[in-house]
Amino acid sequence: MTTESAARSAVDPVTRKVLGIDAFLRRVSPHSELAVQRWQQLAHAEFESVDAVEAQLKRLRDLDQRLSPALLQRLGDDLCALPPLKRTLRRLDASQTLRDADFFEVKRFLYHSSALLEAADGLDDLPGADSSTVERFRDAMATLHPDHAGSTRFHLADELDEELADRRNELRRLRSDLRRRRNELETAIVDDLGGRFDIHGRYHPDDGPVDDDRLRIYDGYPVVDDRRLNALTQRVDELHEQVRDQEHRQRRRLTGVVKTLREDIERVRSQLAQFDLRASRTQLRRHIDGCWPQLCDHLPWMALESGRLPSLLRASGVDEVQPIDVALRRPGAVVLGPNMGGKSALLKLVGLASWCAAMAMPIPAQSCGAARMERIVYVGSEAAGSAEPTDGLSSFGREIRRFTRFWDAEGTTLWLLDEPCRGTHPEEGTRLAAAIINRLIERGDRVVVATHFPGLADRIDATRLRVAGLDADTEQLAMALEEARLEGRPLHEPLRAMMDYRVVEDPNGQVPRDGWRIARALGLEIPEDDVH
Repeated sequence: MTTESAARSAVDPVTRKVLGIDAFLRRVSPHSELAVQRWQQLAHAEFESVDAVEAQLKRLRDLDQRLSPALLQRLGDDLCALPPLKRTLRRLDASQTLRDADFFEVKRFLYHSSALLEAADGLDDLPGADSSTVERFRDAMATLHPDHAGSTRFHLADELDEELADRRNELRRLRSDLRRRRNELETAIVDDLGGRFDIHGRYHPDDGPVDDDRLRIYDGYPVVDDRRLNALTQRVDELHEQVRDQEHRQRRRLTGVVKTLREDIERVRSQLAQFDLRASRTQLRRHIDGCWPQLCDHLPWMALESGRLPSLLRASGVDEVQPIDVALRRPGAVVLGPNMGGKSALLKLVGLASWCAAMAMPIPAQSCGAARMERIVYVGSEAAGSAEPTDGLSSFGREIRRFTRFWDAEGTTLWLLDEPCRGTHPEEGTRLAAAIINRLIERGDRVVVATHFPGLADRIDATRLRVAGLDADTEQLAMALEEARLEGRPLHEPLRAMMDYRVVEDPNGQVPRDGWRIARALGLEIPEDDVH
């Protein structure tokens, strides 16, 4: 993605990677091939209008209530079986006669889409079981391949044309007579002269050339020469051409039948793909035990109840992640807390929730209200791990370049700032970060910043949040770390288990100071009063 296109995107590749959007979408997958392609494009898609998202969310809530797991499984089987139809539709659009493989693909689509529409029976505004669409599809299947049992099978059946059936029967009879006559003649020659005939009817004598009136040379080899056999062969060839011509006429006729359904097929194909996408959204909500967002245009611009960052479940190796409640009541919010205290995780959770709200996706929380954002931009240390060129810049230089890249973007932007300006002098970094944040807030953007700079909160008009920090004394922490070491477990596990990730509002903006306790628990015995 070019710099210009990234600046226009709702979520650029760096932000998308940090928020874990691709991994979030991979938690479930649609069933049909067309829906899978569209699902994979969601991570790169632009945000829709508020009205479009509201309409989508209304349909999703209704579908979520009505779509039982058993029905989803039943519909999923038919969705998986839907063929892509790309090649067949291209042939139709090019006015080409469809081939048997194309008719088979169309028959499969008609069969499984009819089964889907009958099972869904009007669910999510799909055509009902007794709709004219289903009736036309059923009639078309019977026209393409008369099959009273109903199946996905297709071949040019004899029932399609009585004359075609008669000529096929005659062709089968003559081919049988031809094989019988050839076998009789070849057997007689082998009995008299020895040798053998290969599968192509060419005679191979035992010793040298032979001279026999029953043989003639064809294409360099002796073959049977018999007036009756030759007449049968000629008649079989003529009938074969006649059958091929009539089959071609039937394919042209059936192509016309499919053409009359072209718009219906495209419409249902798109409807089922959209249904598959919405069903996948409901499946994702159930998978993450999440909620549907409520869009709001008032303060707090984000209110999360029991929010959980899905990526932490994999990264931490624990069964559950401590849920987080947070309400952002001002355009800016400063998050203070110790190392490993969850500040970055909170930024990602807010960013992911904002993306989900803009895309009508479920949110990993018990409830969530979120304001409309036009863009989400992450600026922080994790951007350094992206594939963006560094041009030899320091971390501070790369950080400033990301600010400038999105600085003039139109619309409300959510900025997720992870310890901004920490790559320069602390005092200068605090002043610069405050100036940047104040400018962003003044122009109407939303900013959530995680920082170790206690003085930053004093320089901006922002909600002051604090991560509670370690919920254990030094002795308890040391015992837990020693136990993990003896058991061969990573030391970050007990640290995570003892960390209180709750986010509380702190008007004083105090940063929990757990560094000395962690250092002592890890065996570094340096008294705090040794440092002046």
